[in-house]
Amino acid sequence: MLSTAADKNKSPATSQTQSSEPTRNHATATSAAIAAALDATRAHQALFPGLATLFFDGSNSNNTSKYTSLIDPIDDAFNFLPSVEAVSNAALKSIDDFPPYVTMNIRDSAPQLTLEDVTPITINNNEKKAAAGSVDFSRTIRRFVVRGGMRGYRMSRASHGVSHGCYYYEAIVLGSKSGVGMKRPREEGEKNANENEVSIEAPVGYDKYSYGVRDIMGSRIHNKRREDKWGGQGFGPGDVIGFLICLNKKTIDGADHATSQTNYIQVFKNGVSMGDEQKSAEKAFENVTPDTYFPAVSCYLNGTVHMNFGPHFVYSPAKLPNGETPKPVCDLCASPPSPEEAEEIIVSSSKEGRKIFLSKRTDEGIVTAFKELVRTEATIRRDAHARHLMLQKINILALRNERGLPTLDLFGND
Repeated sequence: MLSTAADKNKSPATSQTQSSEPTRNHATATSAAIAAALDATRAHQALFPGLATLFFDGSNSNNTSKYTSLIDPIDDAFNFLPSVEAVSNAALKSIDDFPPYVTMNIRDSAPQLTLEDVTPITINNNEKKAAAGSVDFSRTIRRFVVRGGMRGYRMSRASHGVSHGCYYYEAIVLGSKSGVGMKRPREEGEKNANENEVSIEAPVGYDKYSYGVRDIMGSRIHNKRREDKWGGQGFGPGDVIGFLICLNKKTIDGADHATSQTNYIQVFKNGVSMGDEQKSAEKAFENVTPDTYFPAVSCYLNGTVHMNFGPHFVYSPAKLPNGETPKPVCDLCASPPSPEEAEEIIVSSSKEGRKIFLSKRTDEGIVTAFKELVRTEATIRRDAHARHLMLQKINILALRNERGLPTLDLFGND
């Protein structure tokens, strides 16, 4: 064995330090990769709720990572990453809890109400295959039908709200004794422990935080005040009530300022605006207080309403005075990214102005495995969104056919 003078001068401690250097570097790269995956998931929980539930302790408001329980970061790193199957299951469950489309919010609905999917309709095999895609969504529920169950009105609110612009949705009445409208949150200073319970254990329009119309006479209601003779019309099973809300802002000195003077709500029955035609007063509510308003419905006894947030409607909304078409409420929820887009979002994530994933500092094997998990959840959420759009179109097609309404626009490019 040949050796140099320099080799002979090395101490055992120096040799041990040099031999442990790769291990230390590997441990650093492994920890960096895990930390990057956690930071990226935390930053985009809304896009990847399934991954978030697997990575973080849901009982901890600070999103404490389960990574803190690992004994050896190097040996346990790949065990820390969930399997593709685990992510698939978590992603499917998250479709129920955090659907990638506007729906009725189970967390903001009175417990006496039942939230259901739209009644199944007959579709052909090609439509059924297109609606299902490659994922089994039989365990998921699209919550668009609100059904009452007791004496006294109880309310349910949608998952997304309007803060600015003109948006439209429909309420398809399936059972009598119901009211539809818009509801905003209570002001911060007025919240208390029972705020949410009180606000949904009443009909829409009951307090100053909501505006509504009821089925009897089409009465409009706001802040405990009911007005019967404003030009409203009663409605019942089979009727479609359209709800248009416009919340505008004025620009003053380069800044946007909300103003109640330009905010209004207009209500339609089977495509025709309610209101007093003789007085040219077709707005149900004017000078609406600026805030974020959520579509809402209240049901009494067996009152049942199917909430349709678009993009297709039984009666398409009329154009606004400025020639623009109101946006469907479904646009309030952005379409989920494609798997490729989701991976790019994750890779380009930053924290405190610096990119989270630095290739020279993170273990490439763990990063690659994490990207696969991201693509897995993104695919499921994308498929769920596409399935919802397909079922929504099929449902509106059936409802229009029942009423003898045109359907050609449903066959154009979305």
